[in-house]
Amino acid sequence: MNPQSTPSLAARHLWTRRAWLAASVAGLVTAGCSRRGAAILPGTGETLRILLPAGFFADLQHANASNLVRDDDTPMHVLTEFENKSDIKTDITSFSSNEDLLRLLLADDADYDVAMLPAFAAKRLQAMGWLAPLSRAEIPNLKGVDTKKFRLAFDPDLTVTVPYFWSVMGIAYNLDHVDSLPMSWGDFFARNWKRDFSKLNVALFDNGPVTLATALIYMGKSPETANAQEIEAAGKLIGELRGHAGSLELRMWQKLAAGSVHLALALSGDVARAMRTNHRVRFALPREGSILAISSLVALRSPAERRALAAGTKPGEVLARGKAAKFIDYMLQPEVVARLTNLSNFATTVPAARTAIARSITHGAAYFSSATGLDSHLDRIDEATLSVYNRVWRDVRSQWD
Repeated sequence: MNPQSTPSLAARHLWTRRAWLAASVAGLVTAGCSRRGAAILPGTGETLRILLPAGFFADLQHANASNLVRDDDTPMHVLTEFENKSDIKTDITSFSSNEDLLRLLLADDADYDVAMLPAFAAKRLQAMGWLAPLSRAEIPNLKGVDTKKFRLAFDPDLTVTVPYFWSVMGIAYNLDHVDSLPMSWGDFFARNWKRDFSKLNVALFDNGPVTLATALIYMGKSPETANAQEIEAAGKLIGELRGHAGSLELRMWQKLAAGSVHLALALSGDVARAMRTNHRVRFALPREGSILAISSLVALRSPAERRALAAGTKPGEVLARGKAAKFIDYMLQPEVVARLTNLSNFATTVPAARTAIARSITHGAAYFSSATGLDSHLDRIDEATLSVYNRVWRDVRSQWD
């Protein structure tokens, strides 16, 4: 064998990490698609580096009909107030896709203090030791998270993750194009497409684990199955929709709002956001149950600590650095969470915030959950099963590429 074709130990280690993370970031739910570079806001003290889905702190004004939201308020104002109170500057890096997040996390000089990640990515980073332990003494507002409903199976005591926003998978539809309320997953997967195809623009949520697990529910299988054949059958079912579903979408809310998608597998938060500008959009949760998607705040270990882990040395149980803890605690203040929910329509895991959230949000699509209690978490899925999901979804996506 040509010695030059043999990867170095460091390269093999990098690609092992890359393959390991690939399945986890496939569960990403992004809030936007533009890339914002490191935008440093004013401040004179330390700098906090934050990794967020693109658009999360976009300086945008969303239309609202609630006096609970100041007319001039924006998510960026929430950050500015944190800086003014803490004297800590914020340096935001945004990821716009699963691939973008993967690249940022695996960079050797990746030095982020805090990130908001989907459960799959957080689970992988926790297994790798990349997440810094959280201190309840430094983050007293951790006690406000509803751990009964939103705790993650791999971190039930919130030692390294903070469940923050949640959504459920359901069926989005436009009243001008869909005649009746979808009551079951069969109303999507087993529609009379010959009748509907000419008048419906259909889309699927571009998220392997969530969309495949939804198909499994329709098929009468457990969404937490470890059976590769069942997951492959779910992929085949979705592939058969290629002739009817025109696109796979991460930013589903935009096309729903514009009226260019009439029927879709979508998350409640995206549908609620679309309903703000398109009042013909509706959201239904099928009676068979749904998938619950959670985004969490985490504190990340420094590059030096990660290198120690890569070398097989334990860096020690150093608690999340002070500035990271201050930011997470600030973000968990009920009034802060409420403002972000009022502005974004993403439901929060902090019950105490609800009194300051517009009733139109708490009693609307953003807070829909299964009346039968059949919302399933996918953070219990093990590594081997995630790799199957990832492989099957690559095959599914190739049919749309």
